[in-house]
Amino acid sequence: MQDSLDLAKLQARQCNLPHESQTTKMLAILVTVYVTALIAIGLRLIAKSFAKIWSTDDALIVAAIVIAIAPFSLVIIMATMGFGTHLYDLQSGQLTKILQLLYAAEIVYVFVLLFAKLSLVTFYLRIFTVPRFRMAAYSLIAFLVLGQVIIGFLTIFSCHPIELFWNKDIHTGGCLDINQLAYANSALAILQDLIILALPIAMLPGLQMNKNKKISVAVIFLLGSVGFISTIIRLQVLAVFGNSIDPTWDYVPVVWWTTIELGVVIVCACLPMIRNLVEKWFPNFKLFKWSSPKPSKDSVGSSSVRTDDKSYKMGRYQKFGRSTSPPQFSDNYVRDHIGGPPSKTDEISPTKYRDMYAYGGSKPKVLEDPMSPPQPYDLSWRSTNPYGISGENPYAVGKTNYRLNIEMLERKDRNFDEELPDIPEHPEQTEVEYYGRCCEQQQKHTCSTCGNSKPQVPMPAALPQCLPQEWTTWTTDDGVDASTRAYWMRQANLALPNPCPFAAFGAVVVNHTAGGLGELVCTGANNNQGSGNPTLHGEMVAINNCSAIFTDPQGRYNMTPADALLAFGDLTLYTNAESCPMCASAIRWAGFKEYVYGTSIDALVDMGWGQITVSSKEIFNQSSSLSSETGFLGGVLTNETDGFFSWQFRPNATCPQGCSRAASGRCAPA
Repeated sequence: MQDSLDLAKLQARQCNLPHESQTTKMLAILVTVYVTALIAIGLRLIAKSFAKIWSTDDALIVAAIVIAIAPFSLVIIMATMGFGTHLYDLQSGQLTKILQLLYAAEIVYVFVLLFAKLSLVTFYLRIFTVPRFRMAAYSLIAFLVLGQVIIGFLTIFSCHPIELFWNKDIHTGGCLDINQLAYANSALAILQDLIILALPIAMLPGLQMNKNKKISVAVIFLLGSVGFISTIIRLQVLAVFGNSIDPTWDYVPVVWWTTIELGVVIVCACLPMIRNLVEKWFPNFKLFKWSSPKPSKDSVGSSSVRTDDKSYKMGRYQKFGRSTSPPQFSDNYVRDHIGGPPSKTDEISPTKYRDMYAYGGSKPKVLEDPMSPPQPYDLSWRSTNPYGISGENPYAVGKTNYRLNIEMLERKDRNFDEELPDIPEHPEQTEVEYYGRCCEQQQKHTCSTCGNSKPQVPMPAALPQCLPQEWTTWTTDDGVDASTRAYWMRQANLALPNPCPFAAFGAVVVNHTAGGLGELVCTGANNNQGSGNPTLHGEMVAINNCSAIFTDPQGRYNMTPADALLAFGDLTLYTNAESCPMCASAIRWAGFKEYVYGTSIDALVDMGWGQITVSSKEIFNQSSSLSSETGFLGGVLTNETDGFFSWQFRPNATCPQGCSRAASGRCAPA
């Protein structure tokens, strides 16, 4: 190699060749690309911090930018040694060192590209739930890993011995065709990029969105997959790679287009997450604005509706119809998981989408008696792992079917060690009442106390006695005692996003047939403000979550819709406040085995809450024609649940534990 260098220097002197350099241009491109990639990842992380959820695709893209430090640093070192100048301008020994660094950079480049592309595919896995798509995505992941590992292996062992790559003075062994290997690598990268692009685009026709929104989503996916354009351009400059007699000059375009390719892939993998951040900061930026056609004047404000008017059919919002297929794409994911929370008012953030599915990848453990009830907000009981949360990551509550924002049921600032208040000797209601169609053939004996306002309610066939059992020992006929009821009522309180949300209505659904204290199935908390949906009361959210868990094809239950409907017959719903007529009706339609509440509607009204003053008992009394039966128990642990609702309209009331009065007058987490 020294002979070649000496010959090049001689030719340069004789031919008066120019002493030019591409180093400055190369370093400018390198720094610009890396800084741009860092900014993109920074914006992505800001967007995800607003959503307060982290996922595998975030870890992969961060790993990509961290690993990319190596090849970028190697190129900078190469530049200080003369890379970017002609061969005849190098000093003795510099060519060997440059080729060694180039060899190392090529190997690392392969795996940076792999991590960036895996990040994009795992992102798709989080928003598409159709089994055939997920199968294709997992196959693509396998293809990406296998392809890049093979390319990496061939790059590492492109020469035998390996030193032959940078030391041409070795006259034994041989090398693969480096030029053909580079072409193969680029061709594979283009194929991978096209598949990554095709996967989400193929799902667009099945999305329940209007045309404008589909176009907007398609643009996001297209922007997220344009890395192959830089790969195609890079393909054009590979002709000299491995075939040059002036590698330190001729390889420079290859290096900077490789750098651009890496940067583009990393930036593109971040674009879907940045979309809502851009819209939040620049609301008039039309490229990212998801708008829908406005309704015509005939579609609103008239007593006669023209159903043949196309503008009416479209309306302002997309139309939703019934579908027996599982959801294919969560628009909420792009809007809420990627974007930030609603704007803050006072010092309390409006309630975000709650923890939709509180279950882990493994079957939740059954809590065995005896176990003392936990202290209020004392999270030490979490060591029993009722949610199936792995010990390695106690804050990873679980996965979701609709990919909504996941938050921990409890927060660190809710961990208090204060003494439990005494459990009341009796609840306000000291008997369990059953409502519903208790016997298809109308048994001769009836119970005048079962229905209260409806005195002739047939007795449930499942009950051995007519009269409800008195809670002299605070134990119901299904063996659930007072401490267990109190335990799960406290978990309904803990289902709240913090100790003092304004609408502090929380609920849990429990399977008492599992033995012990029972098994937590799902949770729910009022999310009217966070969603803009007035029906998302805590009980409704819990019911929806249970249905999603039961029918999730990737979940532990994997039930058919019919089986999911039947499953509610074994479950008990606990809510820290009596259900409104809407929720009480939903509980009866669901066919829960039992319904247990804390604070009553009458108490809420006395505290200043606006309520539809129809008790859940009245709703249950009107449900005798339903084929299911539901146990009814109210006034449980009101000495603890009342405190969550007593401060909102009483400026001098004590805030719940863990909260204090803010300057606005509201209670806020301390």
